[in-house]
Amino acid sequence: EITVATSPPITTSEITVATSPPITTSEITVATSPPPTRTTTSAAPPNFTVRPTQPPAPIITIITTAPTYISPRTRGNQPYSIATPGAETTPPASTSNANKKLTLDREKNPEDYAKALYKLGLLYGNGIDANGAPVFALERRLTRLEALAIVIRLLGLEKTALAYGGQNPFTDVPNWGARYAAYAYDAGITAGVGATAFEANRGVTRREFTAFLLRALGYSEKNGDFKFENALQKAVAIGLYEPKEITNTNDYLRGDAALAMTEALFTKINGAQKTLLDSLIESKIITQNASLEFVNSVAKLNPAE
Repeated sequence: EITVATSPPITTSEITVATSPPITTSEITVATSPPPTRTTTSAAPPNFTVRPTQPPAPIITIITTAPTYISPRTRGNQPYSIATPGAETTPPASTSNANKKLTLDREKNPEDYAKALYKLGLLYGNGIDANGAPVFALERRLTRLEALAIVIRLLGLEKTALAYGGQNPFTDVPNWGARYAAYAYDAGITAGVGATAFEANRGVTRREFTAFLLRALGYSEKNGDFKFENALQKAVAIGLYEPKEITNTNDYLRGDAALAMTEALFTKINGAQKTLLDSLIESKIITQNASLEFVNSVAKLNPAE
């Protein structure tokens, strides 16, 4: 479903909204107050024109279940919001990086990214402070088992993992993580460090966490997509990381993971034109409204150059 609403009504004589890539939805709703004099629709991609009848300037919100790029004639193909002709517009973030590479500022406080992920429901805190706010402990080193659990959570599969009844092959995983480990092993997210060893409480390395993310994005060593020893280079090749990110040899912290998880959400799934964030929307793991709020929060931390 696509909904376009203007309130109050707008003065411009014509607004055109086009989606790219095409959206398969059969329903398009256009609402203005008062009603427009004409509404036209067409399919693949759905384009529609609204001709409203009254002033003043608009606020228009587009909500879709697939990436949508709103392109006023004066802005070419870049994603911008619609405004009255002559008014300045600012670029909102897209839920996909299909036409735009989002480069995250690694100098920003990782708590900003953690808060955005928390609000999206894809990251939990380690507790609550005196004011009721989540505590993320981002300066603490991340263990391998914690890393595995948060990657499963990033995929929106935590409930599935906790309900999984398959066997956990690892004998060194504590009870709280047994279901995560069993599910991740079966899903190909981890193979452990041996037939029965996972080293659950050891600090995860940057390469190990990156391998978890690559597998979560559909890349597989078995299929020849990458080799574990080259996981960091593969992450750069697919646009998950910037080249300078893989030179950091410090301990891998929870704050590093929050940033990498954010980057993963804006990265395309292997063999698809949709990002991980798009996939979560499509699977109804997160809502379109929640995703747009998340994208806008991240965009504010990383203004366009």
